[in-house]
Amino acid sequence: MPTVLVVDDEASILQLIKMTLERAGYEVMTASSAFAALELLRNQVPDIIVSDLAMPSMNGLSFLQVVREEMKITHVPFVFLSSHAEIQHIRAGLGSGADDYLAKPFDRQELLDAIELRLRRVQEFKASPEPSVLMQVFALNKSVVLYQKEVVTWASRKACELFYFLLEKGQVSSWEAAEALWPEKDEERASSLFHTTLHRLRKSLYPEVIATNNRRYFIDPKLSLEYDVRNYTQLAQKALTNAQNFELLQQAVNTYGTFLPDFDSDWCADRRAELMETQLRLLLSLAEGYEQGTQIRLAANAYQQTVQLDPLQDSAWEGLARTLTLLRDPHAPRAAKREPWWATSDF
Repeated sequence: MPTVLVVDDEASILQLIKMTLERAGYEVMTASSAFAALELLRNQVPDIIVSDLAMPSMNGLSFLQVVREEMKITHVPFVFLSSHAEIQHIRAGLGSGADDYLAKPFDRQELLDAIELRLRRVQEFKASPEPSVLMQVFALNKSVVLYQKEVVTWASRKACELFYFLLEKGQVSSWEAAEALWPEKDEERASSLFHTTLHRLRKSLYPEVIATNNRRYFIDPKLSLEYDVRNYTQLAQKALTNAQNFELLQQAVNTYGTFLPDFDSDWCADRRAELMETQLRLLLSLAEGYEQGTQIRLAANAYQQTVQLDPLQDSAWEGLARTLTLLRDPHAPRAAKREPWWATSDF
């Protein structure tokens, strides 16, 4: 039977929530202040915490911060229940790492539904077999995330982008994320958009996927995750340090794809350029190796892929002209003039 910790400085509200939850079959712990709640948490960790926001001495935001950062209780869902329903209070609550925010006077069924949803997400996470990959993330030529083999439906397009940003950057502050995803907005608006998007991201997956520490946000390192960009970069590094292994180089080349082609943020463009630079190194290494090994047709193909990816690669154009001349290919003169022909004819 799940245990709920309820924290509220109003005795009547505390009793009402306790009765509501007990009638629904929950074990209930109660505390009339954040300090009393912290004492309870030192002896028993509940399955979920429901807390008021405005409390004397220590408010709900500070209480949540202590729970997450000092007590290291990061896996327990946290729901705010407060009479402060203005949008700035909701954003502050969700931005601090809460999983949900309900307004007083609360609707009984809405409260029960929120608790049930959060507990179900936690159980789904715990029930998954440990060494198996819980999440498969694809960013090369497409943006698709599979969670437990099901395609994730994002609450918003920006929630999807924020997920990839955290995956790529590691630990980031709210401002670093806001500046990258909403560079055209002023600081206040960008921060507000970040907190709203973070909440949507957590709802798209499950609350525990995003962890916080010292007001920095990151994807839970305990999550078993497979990422195609990570696979590509690791394979590319291995191939470049074993440049005589043409099979490994070709395998790395074949793994490449355009990073998040559907997103146009500057940070995506920067990452796209980094990965393209790696691919160019792989292709040139492969082309030069094939040419030295007198596999001229394969060398020409690799040189052509290089200039198709980056038409400003002079050494690749020279290599393409050189190998096509050896093959007596009629396109050799055009390659010497840096004239692409593949858009209208076959190579």
